[in-house]
Amino acid sequence: MIADRTRARITGMLMILAGLLGAGGLILLALAAHAASDPQEGRWLHEAGLVALVHAPVVLLLARGRGLPPAGRRLEQWGLVLLATGALVFTATLALRAWLDLSRTHPIAQLTPVGGGLAIAGWLVVAAAGLRVLLGREGDGQARP
Repeated sequence: MIADRTRARITGMLMILAGLLGAGGLILLALAAHAASDPQEGRWLHEAGLVALVHAPVVLLLARGRGLPPAGRRLEQWGLVLLATGALVFTATLALRAWLDLSRTHPIAQLTPVGGGLAIAGWLVVAAAGLRVLLGREGDGQARP
């Protein structure tokens, strides 16, 4: 029982780290694209965002390889749905904008940040699932005995 609880805590901590790395990576890339004060700052933010995004799924995959207690499964699934949907909307609208030479104000282009926001939210929900596992919460929000 103690070994199972320790394993659940480690899994929860790794999921939290993966979720924060994923959300942080997307935020850093958005800052690089839209808020950098000069080109060098933009490059550094971009590099930091890429490193975070490359490592986030690896950490999540390795954490999940340990087995996920029931406490975090449903929440993690919702996080992954948000993440996949957001990534699809973001990449598809950005690609369409490039291929069709759409202006920034075109309705399709306006959906790009929505996709990014959904992906960030997805990573944060994955982190919340890890917190739920770490705290030993069941699906109904009650603490385990």
